[in-house]
Amino acid sequence: MIAAAQSREAFYGRMAWIVNGNRLKRDLPSFQEALTYAPSAETKARAWLLSDQTSAIIGRWRGGSHPVFLDFGDADFSSPWLPSTGLIWWLTYIPRGRVITTPVHRQSVSDHFLSGALIRGFASPTQPPSRRSGFPGFEAYRARNDARRWRF
Repeated sequence: MIAAAQSREAFYGRMAWIVNGNRLKRDLPSFQEALTYAPSAETKARAWLLSDQTSAIIGRWRGGSHPVFLDFGDADFSSPWLPSTGLIWWLTYIPRGRVITTPVHRQSVSDHFLSGALIRGFASPTQPPSRRSGFPGFEAYRARNDARRWRF
């Protein structure tokens, strides 16, 4: 993070950074590409775990002490569980050069800082139930064979 941003954080106290993600031409495509290959983060809300080096816009905002939100306008993230409009990305920097990237409702961020309402994210997709047996080792083998055995 640049010195000017750090001095603003010191001066204003309680604040958040809302960054225009469309200012530089490569920021949106590099951010979308980073999300494509990122694993899901283990959080209650839908989120991805990224390296702060996967996208230049993420790396530029590391080091601050206040929340950072990336606003890409109404860019399409081509995801069935994300809306096509009203989306903003909350960056939570964690140790070892990583960042948790959480999509949240744009209006909920404004409401949070104006009235203290909760910031609303999106639910994590549920995992389909496993087809594997709950039995360990040999017991699972026996259960599979017993299911195939003809009975009269």
